[in-house]
Parts: sequence; structure tokens; C-alpha cells
Amino acid sequence: MSQQFELIDEEGVDATIIENADKLEDIAQHWPQDAQALFAHMKAEFEKDFDEVKASELAMRSLLEMSKYGGGMQFYLPKKEAFFAPLRDIQIWSLFNGRNVRELAKHFDLTPARVYSIIAHQRKIELQRNQFQLF
Repeated sequence: MSQQFELIDEEGVDATIIENADKLEDIAQHWPQDAQALFAHMKAEFEKDFDEVKASELAMRSLLEMSKYGGGMQFYLPKKEAFFAPLRDIQIWSLFNGRNVRELAKHFDLTPARVYSIIAHQRKIELQRNQFQLF
């Protein structure tokens, strides 16, 4: 198995489940609707880089890991924008030159007020990172 997928724990997973990954489409019909949707989505994403059987295997392993982590409980998974917003904010801070708020707002499809807010927050983070803490 490649290094990229070593994070997926194989302990406790019957190898025959993974070996029969090509039959998962039939089995998945009996899963809850959200589990079916997650499996189908992950499989489609993995198929961009792998053949269908390997994609099914990786999707199954991923779903099993998710089940091991949060199986039986409800949890909130934010939209992808929430994951990328901090990276966008850092980019805005790095591009900010003191006079280009309107340009940044237009480029990132934000209001100038939101860009000012992001800049203020990033400035605070920068100060905390570089300033000596007394207490």
C-alpha cells in the first residue's frame, strides 16, 4: 500500500471486505442514505486517480474510518469554504499593501468592510506571533 494511504487503519477490518470492494455497489443499497451518498462521492473522487476497484476499496476504507470516528453520532461538517477561508484570509493579508482594499474586495468577491475586518484580524494574529508576551 502506498504511503499516502497508510493513515487508514487496517486493524479490525476483514480483508475480504476490502477484496470484495467491486461488489460494494450492491451492498451499499442497504446502508443509510447518507452513508450511500458519502460512499458514492468518495468513490467518484478516488476514480479521478485510480481504477474503479481501487476507488471502491479506498472509499470503503475511508467510510470505515469515518464510521470508527463518528459512527452513531451526529456531527457538523462545514462546507469546504469554511476550510479554505483562513487560507484566503492569509492570502488577502499577504497581498494587502495599504491602498488596495477595493481591489482585494473585488478579486475575492467580498465587501471592502469584510476585507478591512480580515486585515484587522490578520494584523492581530501577526502581532501576537511577533510580540513578546509578558504574562
